[in-house]
Amino acid sequence: MIALQTTINAIAIHRTGDSPIFGDSTTIVRLDDEGGGPFIVIEQATNEQPGVFKLDPDELTIVMRTARRLLRQESIEREAGND
Repeated sequence: MIALQTTINAIAIHRTGDSPIFGDSTTIVRLDDEGGGPFIVIEQATNEQPGVFKLDPDELTIVMRTARRLLRQESIEREAGND
């Protein structure tokens, strides 16, 4: 039997009632890796100004907590050599 595990690659942060996929309030925090180790990417579904992210203080706190949560996963820490 092959050993399997799960890893969360992205988390959507959004207002209650908004779509987590394309809602106006949706911010996606996701993992990426281009060969140098994992890093965080932050995207907003409706971003009129590419490269600009608008986060209020409460939202920033949640985004930071979410980023840490993604990076603390056992499979990510192992990949980054942080055992």
